[in-house]
Amino acid sequence: MARLNGILDIEGTLGGLSFYKDKATGETFVKESKGGHTSESIMNDPNKIKIKESNADFGSVAKVKNLLLLKVSQQFPAKLPRAVHSSFFTVLRLIAGEDSVNTGGSRLVSMGLQSEKGKRLLMDFLFSPEMGVYSLFHGLPQVGLVGGRCSFAGLTLDTSVFPAEATHVRVHYFVVDYHMEDGSFVAYSAEQVLLDKGDLPAVLPDFELDGLVDLGVNGGLRVAYVHVQFCKWYEGVLFDLKTKGMIGVRCVGVFTL
Repeated sequence: MARLNGILDIEGTLGGLSFYKDKATGETFVKESKGGHTSESIMNDPNKIKIKESNADFGSVAKVKNLLLLKVSQQFPAKLPRAVHSSFFTVLRLIAGEDSVNTGGSRLVSMGLQSEKGKRLLMDFLFSPEMGVYSLFHGLPQVGLVGGRCSFAGLTLDTSVFPAEATHVRVHYFVVDYHMEDGSFVAYSAEQVLLDKGDLPAVLPDFELDGLVDLGVNGGLRVAYVHVQFCKWYEGVLFDLKTKGMIGVRCVGVFTL
């Protein structure tokens, strides 16, 4: 390794030489590059098959993550934190690992979701870590009729976890059909229910969806969600509270062909 003296300000690799800057002193050092993984070497070298599979897996899972979050992210007033994106990506890779048909980099999230473990991994994921929905009801609703009905029977909203600044809570049940091949989705929403804090404890009615098509029409993957939003009634207007812990989204059902 050599020290570079002069006015050149270079970091990175140039002409087979790698340039490094010492953050403490500001000095730049240069040494001969030892090479690395190139797209050509990864494609042609049998010893790099694991890298090739990992790259293929990464791209496939990233596309699924973006698709699944399209509708979910609309329930939040701001962008989902980077930590949620990262955690969700990790979970989706675990789900893809449950694909028992394909191997290596060909494993698919959609195939992994056909397993019970894959479904459970998605249902256990917290899109809103500050408010995981479960604690509000001490349980999750039962979803039947391939997503057509969501029942809170046996569950009551716990007043002890109701935020002090909130006066109401809105509960929203919706279902999304995902088409993995073309990256599209179709969403169905049930009528939302608004509960006054003064009326609690209360039992929520069953949510039912009209016009829900057969599972295979829109791609063969259907995910059911519950969205909870705390609100405040102030001077005749109902405001959605947007601070942490005021919004919750949870997957409550996964259906595949």
